[in-house]
This record gives sequence, C-alpha cells and structure tokens, in this order.
Amino acid sequence: MNQLEQVFLNLITNARDAICEKEGGPQYEDGNRDSIEIITRQSQNDNNLIEILFKDSGKGIEDSARNSIFDPFFTTKAVGKGTGLGLSISYGIVHDHNGQIDIAETGPQGTTFLVKLPIEQPIINPETISEETFLETAAQDVSG
Repeated sequence: MNQLEQVFLNLITNARDAICEKEGGPQYEDGNRDSIEIITRQSQNDNNLIEILFKDSGKGIEDSARNSIFDPFFTTKAVGKGTGLGLSISYGIVHDHNGQIDIAETGPQGTTFLVKLPIEQPIINPETISEETFLETAAQDVSG
C-alpha cells in the first residue's frame, strides 16, 4: 500500500466508524442508507490542484475536537478503539506530498474531509508521440 492509499483508507475507516458510533448506529433515513461519499474534482481556485472529499453521514466532530483532530494520539473514539495516530499520520503524508488536509464541514449530519494535492504534469505529452510508444512508456513506469 502506498502512502496516499494509506491516507484514503484511514479517512474511509474513520467515516465508517463515525457512522457506526452515532446514536442508533447505521440506519435508513428517508429511504437512504447512511453512506460514505468520495468526490474528486479539480480545484476551483487552483487548476494545479485536485480535491478529494470524503463525506460521511456519521455523528460529526464536536467543535472542541476540531483544533486537535490532527494531533498525535488525539482520538474521538472510545478508550481502546483507536490509537489517535491515523489522522496525524495522514496529515504528515499529505503535507509530504505538498498537499493539504482539513475538515471542510462537520455537524450532526456528518463530516467532510478535504484533501488537496498538486497535479503532476505528465513527463511525456501523449499528443506528440504514437499511442504504441505512450503505452510502452506507461507500462515501464508501472512495472518499475
């Protein structure tokens, strides 16, 4: 698993836990089941950034916890249920990739985390080479 996969898995796991921890647990409301939604989009403010939103319908994060949520060993989970390292590690990884991670919104209807990462420009312009050469180069990049 690479570092960004670790970040994404952590955010999804936290979203699942938030849904399970809310009063009454996961449930249907108005015919819709509690959910985790992942949205990707190009940043509206900076064309060189991609935004990935992780939105859950969990219990939300209390205001008192917002400023500490990325601190090492801080957790909103019950004793023995979390280490308090997931978001701290995720914060470090995202910043090591020249990105940002933050809480976009939170409340009783759930939480949305926003990850912003720079878009890398391709090393090769696929429009200037043949499809065969492009695919060969891409295959070499994947295989190492």
